[in-house]
Amino acid sequence: MGIVNGRVINHSDIGLWVIETTTNHPRGPAIAHKLLGGRKSPKNIDADAFRRIDDTPIKGHNSWWKIIDISSADIYSQGDDLKICVAYSKAVTDNHFGAYVKDESPDWGEPLRIISAIYKSRSRQVIGYEVKGMGRVDREIAIQMAEAGELDNVILTHRGTTKYLKSKQVPDSKKSLAEIIIA
Repeated sequence: MGIVNGRVINHSDIGLWVIETTTNHPRGPAIAHKLLGGRKSPKNIDADAFRRIDDTPIKGHNSWWKIIDISSADIYSQGDDLKICVAYSKAVTDNHFGAYVKDESPDWGEPLRIISAIYKSRSRQVIGYEVKGMGRVDREIAIQMAEAGELDNVILTHRGTTKYLKSKQVPDSKKSLAEIIIA
């Protein structure tokens, strides 16, 4: 397994700036990429921090939120605000990363890959999932995708020797995979 990078996963509909300082340009200026809602930073980029494009404060801070170490930051809408789910981040000043250039490309990042439906057999066994952008996939393929970190709204868990998918806890939401079952 290769090096794990910091990652920003934007589940919200609010655009973010995501700054990278060293991935592809160790001696040049940092780059702030535009990450629109429903997208995530690419795996090969070490995302160092994020902020809102419209400069609206997040948790009372209107500059960068630095992602510490190799954390992934899941960002969700919470009314007009954003909810950050990350192991550790800290608010830093505007000049923390020095000079940077803005990449305003609207398609930077990767689309989120999420499960939108569950297919069950007549005996109520999970047999497959609907994955956004891919269509229907068998249960075993979805588990392999979760093991590889390719699904953005579920986590892989075990009960004994049986592997299964569980919804990521979405802040202030009662919706779970159980509510999107297709019989």
